[in-house]
Amino acid sequence: MKILIPLFLMAQAYAVNLNLLTHSHSPIYLLTEDTLTKDSLQKNSFIFSTYYSYINDPLISTDSNKTFKTGTIIEDMHNYNFGIAYQTSSRFLLGVSSFVSDVNLSGARKSVFGDTKLTMKYRMTGNNNINSFALILDTELPTGKEEYYTGQGGYGAGLKLAYERDFYFFKVNANLGYLRNSNAIIRDLDYSDKLLMALGAHYPYNDKLSYLAEVQTIRTLPFNSDQNPGELYVGTKYNYSQSLSLNGGVSLGFMDEYNSNEYKVLLGLKYHPKRTRPYFDTLTKKQKDIVREILRIDDEILFAHDSSEIDIRAKDALQSIAGLIKEGRFDFTKITIRGHANHIGAEDYNIELSKKRAETVKKFLQEHGVEINILETQGLGESELKKVGNRYQKDLSRRVEFKVLK
Repeated sequence: MKILIPLFLMAQAYAVNLNLLTHSHSPIYLLTEDTLTKDSLQKNSFIFSTYYSYINDPLISTDSNKTFKTGTIIEDMHNYNFGIAYQTSSRFLLGVSSFVSDVNLSGARKSVFGDTKLTMKYRMTGNNNINSFALILDTELPTGKEEYYTGQGGYGAGLKLAYERDFYFFKVNANLGYLRNSNAIIRDLDYSDKLLMALGAHYPYNDKLSYLAEVQTIRTLPFNSDQNPGELYVGTKYNYSQSLSLNGGVSLGFMDEYNSNEYKVLLGLKYHPKRTRPYFDTLTKKQKDIVREILRIDDEILFAHDSSEIDIRAKDALQSIAGLIKEGRFDFTKITIRGHANHIGAEDYNIELSKKRAETVKKFLQEHGVEINILETQGLGESELKKVGNRYQKDLSRRVEFKVLK
C-alpha cells in the first residue's frame, strides 16, 4: 500500500498528523480496492483516474509525551494524484499510480513528485460467488522527495486480501494487508512493518448518483499506541456517462487529535472507456439496423424455471430473428447463441441447462431457414446474471442471447 503522502515515514520526533489517501484501482471507490467482479472493469480494458485533495495541517509537532501541539511543520498540501490500470482478463489487473504535491513547508511552497506504487490484483473466486476474494500485491518505488515528506526513501512491498459482497441494496468491500519497508524508521517512530485496513460501502441511489463511505487505518507492528492514524471518507459518485464518473467528498481523521490529519477535501474523476464491436463500423446502415434489431429482440427469449422448452412468446421472437438473418443477406462469419441460467441450483447443472437452451434455439432457427454453418452455441450457466438496478433477476437470467460477428 502506498500512502499518498507518507508523512509518518519522514516525521520529526513528535510530528504525528498524517495523510492516508491510497490511490485505488477501482471504478467505484477512492480508497478501497474491489475484487474484479463484473461490476468492476471489463476484461481487456483500461481505467484512468485522477484526484485532487487539499489537506489542512497534515504534519505537526508535539511535546515529548504527545499530549499537546507545539508547532506546525507543514501548514497545508495540494495533491494531484493519477493512476492507470489495465484489466488483462476477468480475474487479473495491473496498475501504476503516483502523485505530485504542492507542499507548504514552514511558509515556503514547493511542488515535488511523490512515491510510485505498482499493483497486481488477482480474483481467486468464481464469477458469481456471493463472497468474492482477491489478492493484491503492491510494490512501492522511492520516486518522492524525503525532505518534502512525499517519499519514504526506500522500496516497499506488501500483500493485501480484498473481500466483496453485494447486499442487493448496497455493496461492501474490505481490505486487510501487510506492508514491509525497512527504511521506514524515523527516530523513535518505527513504521517498517504496518498492518493496513480499509472498509468501503457503496449505495447506488439511482443510475447516475451513488453515495460512498470509506474508512481506513494503519496499525504499526508490533502494536503500540503511537502513530496509528485513521480517516473516514464520505462522498458521492456521479456517473456522467457509461465511461466517465465524477467523485467528491471530505475525509476526517478519527483516531485522536494528534494521530490523524484534521480534514481533507477530495475531487476526482475516473474514465474507463467501453469496448465496441470491432466489426460494427464496417457495416452498411441497413446491416447495422438489422444487427441492432436482433440484439433488441434478445430480451424476449426467456425460459421457464428448469426448462429448455421454447414458449410461444420466445418462438415469435425467434421467428423474427430468423427473418432478419435471412433478410440481411450479408456474410455473417458466425452467430453465437449464448444460453444462460439463474443462480438457483448447482453450477454444473446450470451450465448444462444453459447449453440445452442454446441448442434448442439453434435447432429452431435451422428449421426456419437459417444456414447451420453460421450458427454455434455456448452455455454460460449462471456466470452472467441479469440485474435490474442493484438486484439480480431470476426470471430475466433464464434466457438466450445472440452475439453476431462478421
